[in-house]
Amino acid sequence: MRVTLKVDNDDAADETSIAMIPPNDSRSVSLFAKLHGAGYHTITASVPPDRLPADDNRTIVVRAVGQVKVLLVDGNPGFSPRESEVFFLKNVFGAGDQSLVKTTTISPAELAETSLDGFDAVILADVPDFSTATLDAFAGYLQHGGGLMIFPGDRMQESFYNQELLGKYHFLPASFGEPRGDADAKKPLIALQERGFEHPISTLWNDPAAGSPSAANFFRITPLAIDPTGASEFAGLPRGVMNFSDGTPAVVERSWGQGRVIQFASTASTRWNDLPVHPGIYVPLIYRCLGAIVGRQDEGLNIGAGDTFTYHPGIELLGKTVTITRPAAIQGSQPESKQPRADLHDSRQIEIDQQLPTLTYSNTDVAGAYTVEIPDAPAMKFAVQADARESSIEDLSDAQKQSLAKVSNVIEWTPTTSLDQSLVASRLGTELGQPLIYMVVVFAATETVLASWFSRPK
Repeated sequence: MRVTLKVDNDDAADETSIAMIPPNDSRSVSLFAKLHGAGYHTITASVPPDRLPADDNRTIVVRAVGQVKVLLVDGNPGFSPRESEVFFLKNVFGAGDQSLVKTTTISPAELAETSLDGFDAVILADVPDFSTATLDAFAGYLQHGGGLMIFPGDRMQESFYNQELLGKYHFLPASFGEPRGDADAKKPLIALQERGFEHPISTLWNDPAAGSPSAANFFRITPLAIDPTGASEFAGLPRGVMNFSDGTPAVVERSWGQGRVIQFASTASTRWNDLPVHPGIYVPLIYRCLGAIVGRQDEGLNIGAGDTFTYHPGIELLGKTVTITRPAAIQGSQPESKQPRADLHDSRQIEIDQQLPTLTYSNTDVAGAYTVEIPDAPAMKFAVQADARESSIEDLSDAQKQSLAKVSNVIEWTPTTSLDQSLVASRLGTELGQPLIYMVVVFAATETVLASWFSRPK
């Protein structure tokens, strides 16, 4: 079976073949393509057409980002650049306007006067505390898709974070405990877990070839206790990203509004650990955390058939009417026309929902790519995925047949079954077609005779 990968319905970017797939089994292949330019792109994997064309293609939508902007808040700059709490972070992300990640570094005192709108993520490194206005700014920032990464340190006030960021705003996925360990002695206190990673950020290290995070030593940590209150109106359920060797949390995260907060138990620098001098662990960990924050904004771009697409644009687009173009109802092996039919257009308005400008669209029964055109804004896309269970060729179980029989007439089919006879035998009531025709003919003839009789001259 040939598998082909296309980007934006252009010529095939890559293809490969699968020699055989055993019954009730699956096979995975790796295909590669480049995204030429920032913005929304459709990526379609296809197999040759068969008798069920609806699942011969599978399309997802991704958003290519030209540059990610990160605000670094340095709570402990030290006496030299290398002593800065964000020194290693800046080196991980690189320097210059052309780098993939562009960083801006400020002090905690400058945070209250800094607009967060232009940044994809804010990293707080050993920041003692901040004003109520800044907390409110963080709430609006997260609600609209921003992200926070929070590292403790010698200057951070754990009680402030627990009372305000966790207790009042529920930003944090866990509370900070009393720091333990002696950082000055550089005596290892604990290490990171070695295997069994479950969170998408850390599953990279389930592959032995990627190295082991357990190679890093931690001399001092602030123990993390997962927030027991669970989810709330804006805060999602806390999730562990990575543990220490004793099973306690080392990195945790939670969604908040459209954004994400990632919390660490030790410093971003080498003050409390030697993680930054293990680039094979530190670099991918930081990048994958940043990717999870940026990716949070795009989680709704791929949904299941019948689900509602929800998008939160900027406040400046409130009240605008948008046009959604659906894919054709029958998905064949050929790419969709670049000139969609007029009957595939729908209109929706951007309205306020839960204090956010919101676009919702529920006419998503057809799998494929949908285009959203917003006045005064670049067009965007999202994709609908068919439920993989619809492609299953397994026989219905007895329980499924009984459930189906409650709402429909079930006919068991075999190669010797006559469907016509089964339908006739299963019908309820009496066939009235021919008797009704005879009655109509009789009534018509009678009416003609009576009309002729009464119309004769007296």
